[in-house]
Amino acid sequence: MPVAAFGRHVSIGRKKNPTGCGQVRACLILPRRATAIAARPAGFAERYAWRRAGASCDAAYRRESAGYAIECAVDSGDSARLDTALTLFRGRTYTQIAICRCRIASPYADQKHQKRVTRINTRDFRIGGRVLKEEVWSGFEQDPLGFLDRELSGAGDIVRTGRNEYCVGNPAEARTVLSNANGSYAEHSDFFHTRYGYFEPRSAQLDMRREARGLLREYLKSRPPGELREFLRRELGASSRWPDTGNRLTYRYLFPLLLSPDRPQGLRALLDQIVERSVLAGARARQPRWRRMWLQFNTTWRLSQAIGERQTQPRTPPADLLDVVANAAEPDRRQDELSEVYLSFLFAVAGSVGFVLAWSLYLWGTHARRDAPAEWIVHEALRLWPVAWQLGRRPVQAHDLSGVRMETSDEVVVCPYLVQRNAAHWQAPAEFRPERWADEDAWRNPAFIPFGHGPHRCVAADLATQLVADMLQVIRELGEVGVTAHDHRPTVAAAMAPPPFTLTIATTG
Repeated sequence: MPVAAFGRHVSIGRKKNPTGCGQVRACLILPRRATAIAARPAGFAERYAWRRAGASCDAAYRRESAGYAIECAVDSGDSARLDTALTLFRGRTYTQIAICRCRIASPYADQKHQKRVTRINTRDFRIGGRVLKEEVWSGFEQDPLGFLDRELSGAGDIVRTGRNEYCVGNPAEARTVLSNANGSYAEHSDFFHTRYGYFEPRSAQLDMRREARGLLREYLKSRPPGELREFLRRELGASSRWPDTGNRLTYRYLFPLLLSPDRPQGLRALLDQIVERSVLAGARARQPRWRRMWLQFNTTWRLSQAIGERQTQPRTPPADLLDVVANAAEPDRRQDELSEVYLSFLFAVAGSVGFVLAWSLYLWGTHARRDAPAEWIVHEALRLWPVAWQLGRRPVQAHDLSGVRMETSDEVVVCPYLVQRNAAHWQAPAEFRPERWADEDAWRNPAFIPFGHGPHRCVAADLATQLVADMLQVIRELGEVGVTAHDHRPTVAAAMAPPPFTLTIATTG
């Protein structure tokens, strides 16, 4: 499952603009448009961002845009701007998000926002001169995992997380939604989703999946004996900071899959930048908007060029994943769209696989069951803390789901975090018990979907899981290994990363 790397869509020609692209920052990409935007009255950037976002089918994009607009108005201290922003989003989910974001620290909020938000009672808040009522489900934006834990016990198989958003926790219903056998949902792939929507045709997807899996399988089989041990010994040292180290390890070890050695050195430097600034846990929040926008533009431009060059001189069989993407698409396919598909491969390699390794180490090192087989530990980590914890789908026809009527205006989110903690299918579901995987029935448990389900399930899930288990086993054998946790809260974003911790290795002999 790819990790969302940038603010959103790249600005080239007349395509969608990323959230908050107004005012002088846009001059990096669209100088003439930026001049017009900068000359508009205060607050135009927020309204402009919302109007552009309104055309997107991505609900997360719309929510981010609206929340950003209200926060900018709150931050300005201008009551007229605040009134305009709140009027635009009155009676919508977005006002609840604004309440949450202004009350707590977030990538777009700091302490000065909190000073302008006053609690009136248990449900009402005053922002500037306006009073807003907080809905019960708005707590999801504050603490999504805590909210889901509290609601699951009394909400049955489905949890309302927004005015028109529902999280599914029933394993059978979750599999029904993801398989979409009856066509109740718009065709969607979390991996093959681009700014233009669903990447088609399906045959191109299947070609990419088959070639990518074959490339990964052959790469792992061709590694010399002992190479993984030497690689980890060299990269880890006596002490390392996680989860970032996990992302860097999987990225460096699998880098030849992403780019073959004959690629220009500049492309490698570009991928290094993407990993450091966009893939690592919390990296996006640490980057100013203009830097994210510039990286997004530069990435799309450079990768589009590389894909175009490879399409003129195709290589068969493919030497790397860039060849896989270039070879599987029609010649007239937009290259910026193909660059997004390639980035999905990068995020899967450096992001998802790296986070699974980090979660496995964290849970193994902070619990007493340290002698369990590595494969059990990895599967238990995937069950407790699925990296891809939200899989959204849009209904195309009204229907009932777990006793709740779903309309075409709703968003249905299959939540592996809920599904895999379902007490009807797991004993002590919130506890770390790797020994549960000694039972063969656990491997067939329907309440285990960390890689999705149906036709869009991750095609290389078994290979990636085995690689993580091999890495974990080698790390455990490097010496006296210790894990020191610095927090207990995971980083919750598009991908779920473990709390920060330090790994120490004291070699023996």
